[in-house]
Amino acid sequence: MLEINLSFITFIILYIIIFLITALFYRFGYKERRIKLRFIAIFEMYLLVVFKIVILPIRIITDEVLKTEFSQDFTLGNAVQLIPLQSVKEFLEAGNYLQIVGNILLLLPLPVFLIFLLNKNNTKRVLLSSFGFCLGIEMIQLCICLCTRFSTRIFDVDDILLNSIGILLGYGFCCISKNKKIIFKAIVVVIGIGLLLGCYFFIIIRKHQYLVANY
Repeated sequence: MLEINLSFITFIILYIIIFLITALFYRFGYKERRIKLRFIAIFEMYLLVVFKIVILPIRIITDEVLKTEFSQDFTLGNAVQLIPLQSVKEFLEAGNYLQIVGNILLLLPLPVFLIFLLNKNNTKRVLLSSFGFCLGIEMIQLCICLCTRFSTRIFDVDDILLNSIGILLGYGFCCISKNKKIIFKAIVVVIGIGLLLGCYFFIIIRKHQYLVANY
């Protein structure tokens, strides 16, 4: 089976390349927009983290026998979950509260970023863009699932529901706090903690893989 993923080193290199390209555009073409480069850097880091969490890894079956078996058993029902709260109920029964909280927090910063990027609090535009981004994630997951015929990621209506709650909470936070400096510092702290936790779990997983390989 072929697995497409980003290692920690690859992730950092990709981020640096994207940021350097953005910095060139910012310096020579978009400086008049008055968006600080450090904010753009954090936003790009956030988007990459979201991409890694919700899209990767992509698994492709290369063995012809397995590919035939999976293709025969695969149906559209394997790629979509359209019953509201079914996944949430399964997470609660399994005690997997982290999955629920994670789905809520995933897109919570998005409306905050969009308010900064749009340079004004346009409620309709911010919320429509945020919900469109949320739906786009699920559509990409569905396309990958249908193309690979392997249900690593599926279109789940509960993901949209939980992500939407996070979007509304993030937008509500912006409405309550009118001080953009406070909002910006809060974003930096949250993403910083997220990256530290990500690095920690990456080290733990790599250590576990090494121990298993040498057992």
